Amino acid sequence: MRRLLSLVTSIVLTVAVTSAQGVNSISVSRDGWTVNADGEQEVLRITQDKLGMVMKDARLNLQGENGLRRLRKWVVEKKGENQLSIKTPEPPTAWLLELLPEALKISSTSTEAVLTAQVPAAADRIVVRLVDPQGVPVSWVGTDEVVQGYGGSETRNPSYLPRRNPEVMYFSLGQVASSNFHSLFDRKTDTAISFTDQTLMKRNSLDRDRLEVTIPIRGNTLIRLIPDYYTRTLGVPYYIPFDDSYFSQPPMVWSSWTSYYEDVREEDVVCNADWIAANLKPYGFQYIQLDDGYDRGKNDEHYWVENWDQEKFPHGLKRRAFLIGGTHGAETASLYGVEGMLDFLISQDTLAQEMRGSVV
Repeated sequence: MRRLLSLVTSIVLTVAVTSAQGVNSISVSRDGWTVNADGEQEVLRITQDKLGMVMKDARLNLQGENGLRRLRKWVVEKKGENQLSIKTPEPPTAWLLELLPEALKISSTSTEAVLTAQVPAAADRIVVRLVDPQGVPVSWVGTDEVVQGYGGSETRNPSYLPRRNPEVMYFSLGQVASSNFHSLFDRKTDTAISFTDQTLMKRNSLDRDRLEVTIPIRGNTLIRLIPDYYTRTLGVPYYIPFDDSYFSQPPMVWSSWTSYYEDVREEDVVCNADWIAANLKPYGFQYIQLDDGYDRGKNDEHYWVENWDQEKFPHGLKRRAFLIGGTHGAETASLYGVEGMLDFLISQDTLAQEMRGSVV
């Protein structure tokens, strides 16, 4: 009888434990979000219908004197239709994840709460600083060259200065990370993912397509989605992702204009090309741009490539220069090649020939 009672008790305990483990892994879906809490592995997985994976291997931690302390022994419970509750016994904490239409709200009972996670950030999901619609309104005005030189209209683009560090302009190119950037932009969907300013993003050294993100909670925090960022926030009429597959990295260019303006001469371009090829090519410099000054007439008029200034540029196009045609209002430019660079095709019909570059 005792053996039978012991066997029944063992079966009951086994069923109870299995049942508890099953309840301890829960998913909640609402407003395009899906949050899965795996109580056994003690990690969160967060996805969104348009974006796919937003976070994985998200862990709950407390900040201590010796760094982060990971919280264990999760007890997971669904609260209503859009909330997920997680409790930990040692030390006792409570966490709440609330799924909202364009945000995920994370709250904790501890002021030392910290969420860490792996965030996908390949080339189509870039690190950015977003325009702050609550900042000081400004209008970016183009130069008067188009108005005075070509009879065009003045370019004006309304925007906003950020509330923090408005005197600083930030740029990010490529798969970078910085303590000054706290947001991502998904190029495929025109959607911004905004974290708090306290969020730290660090590029994984072994996987450039992944960011290691640390988010202090301090009561609660929001992970916000800004859909249609270019069209709704920036006011651009139409958005399509720019195809940058032709260039694996942003071109690095030295331009003659800011050094010589219209007084540039052929020997200036050759001298700088030689020096850059010898000293800066290993650091990514690829192009030398002759911007202006090779075609001016007596009255400062432009003749473009049809009439080079023979005194300033006695060799004209013959010194292995190749041209990029003036499309979309851009000035026709001559670029002198650095040895080993790509071959280009002259776009001007009258000068259509392929130029292979050695240093000039």
